[in-house]
Amino acid sequence: TRLVGSEMCIRDRTFESFDASYPVERLRLSDPARDKELLRAAPIGMGQRCLATYAIETPKNNFFDEIVRSSASCGYVFVGLLTGCTPESASALRKATGYEMFCSTFDDPAERKCLFSDLAVGRAKRLAEQGKNVVLGIGDIVEVVRSYHEFLTPDENMSYTQPIKASMEVLRSIFATARNLEGGGTLTLITGYKISDAPFDKIIEVSCNRMASDKIRLCPDATRGFYVDEKKSGNVSAHIFLSDDEYRVYQACHSEVDL
Repeated sequence: TRLVGSEMCIRDRTFESFDASYPVERLRLSDPARDKELLRAAPIGMGQRCLATYAIETPKNNFFDEIVRSSASCGYVFVGLLTGCTPESASALRKATGYEMFCSTFDDPAERKCLFSDLAVGRAKRLAEQGKNVVLGIGDIVEVVRSYHEFLTPDENMSYTQPIKASMEVLRSIFATARNLEGGGTLTLITGYKISDAPFDKIIEVSCNRMASDKIRLCPDATRGFYVDEKKSGNVSAHIFLSDDEYRVYQACHSEVDL
């Protein structure tokens, strides 16, 4: 038993003690047009791992803003993690969203960035333990892993592969938090990844692609901010949680793409 603010929180079971199961419903957006666009391109199952890749010119925050706006009306709790943002944007996000945002700025030391990452993941786990549907949104997974890499490399003479291996362990543990808890809630992970040719970034991209079941490619749009590229998006397990009608919509879209 512990106190959280003014509320008493009793943890009968820890996050890891719950059995994980396949998702039974999809994440919905409050905007019908955006919801249909996501359904056609890459529906996200509650409790899945989603990797949203985007080009540098794409305003990825518009995608996360859409999820934040939908959280109250669609019945899930949003927990955000931004690493390496500007001090003014961090303050603005905390005030504007009204949701739990864990933000570390670009001038923060690596240790502080890692601390905020641990706090965000831990908070999302505690909410899922209480039976809530949680969406953990990570602005840029590369920045998070790079922070751990810097923190785990205190000595310049240390072998380059040693901190990379430890950083990949952190990456796997973050992705592994996403699950549908039997008898509990769900924790859905949606993380952004900026397309880059840097060697370190490529290592992270390969690892993320292996672990993510849902992949979304965001492209810039002059009027709407972004659109989802149906050709480069998809969910390998969409048939598990979509209804028959929804799956026909998804399948029809990707059949057209295959042609």
